[in-house]
Amino acid sequence: ALHEPMRRLALLLGAATALLQAPARRTRGLAPCNAVDGEQDGAAWAAALAAEFSAAPRDAADDLRAAAVVRDALETLKAPLERPWDDDVCVLVPSADTRDAFAGWFGLAELEAAADAGEVTEAGRGLLGAGGAWQMGRVGVRGEAVTFADLREVLDAANTCVLNSLDATCARVAALSLAAIDAFGLPVCTNAYATGAGARVSAPPHTDKQRVLVMQCHGAKRWRVWPPPDPSKNPGADPLARGKGTDALPLDGLGEPALDCTLRPGDALYVPAGWPHTTDTLDCATTNEPSIHLTVGVDTHVWGLDAMTLLDAAGARHAFAGA
Repeated sequence: ALHEPMRRLALLLGAATALLQAPARRTRGLAPCNAVDGEQDGAAWAAALAAEFSAAPRDAADDLRAAAVVRDALETLKAPLERPWDDDVCVLVPSADTRDAFAGWFGLAELEAAADAGEVTEAGRGLLGAGGAWQMGRVGVRGEAVTFADLREVLDAANTCVLNSLDATCARVAALSLAAIDAFGLPVCTNAYATGAGARVSAPPHTDKQRVLVMQCHGAKRWRVWPPPDPSKNPGADPLARGKGTDALPLDGLGEPALDCTLRPGDALYVPAGWPHTTDTLDCATTNEPSIHLTVGVDTHVWGLDAMTLLDAAGARHAFAGA
């Protein structure tokens, strides 16, 4: 009986893993305010959430209405994402297939509005560390909200502003994360990335621990994406954190990319966890406008909602039972 909790955990993880194998087929969760059923449209979903945003520092009605449009677009995206999700491959979804829902959704004006409202509490400046690994420098003054002038200075220098977990402080992006949770039924976190025009390297080759859905909102950015590198060539490296900190991931060792594309407003890109990718704005911009995109990270690995965690739990149960 002592190992019963571990058995239950293994069963729970097994059920979660089975659901993750077919996200477009699973039953979508209800809105946090308990909407009447799972077939509501975006407008009904936004209305159900209005009370939860009533205490926001500024009126969030427009943000919820905008998020409702994205929520409906995400519903339609589940079909084209089903096979890439199951097969663990990247895929470009053009704006025509996203209903242009992401175009202009979080552009320069929205970024400025968020900063002016004090909703950008932290921001990083992407830097190339030793050997080309990606590192972060601080933007703005420690302990103070990041101003739009702080962000503009980084963009004007053709560098990248990284706004991790912007959904924790910005009502508009928080509404988008709730829309993604409602559409996919999985935990998510949304970051924003703004890069000045003419950046030779916006982000060097690196991997992430989340499955990510990139939504291009403003300007243009080139993406190159590769399948996971052979882990035997660097057995001590974390496959879900390559190219970060002190672990460089050389571009010349990755071979030909699986995808080389330029995202423009309205386009979306799905990248599985552990797939190296790099970005730039060197030649893709037709104007001096910066590139701004939102990245919805689906935290299946972060929360242990994957097959590997199930195997680990089963192994722990086996060892605990003394077998």
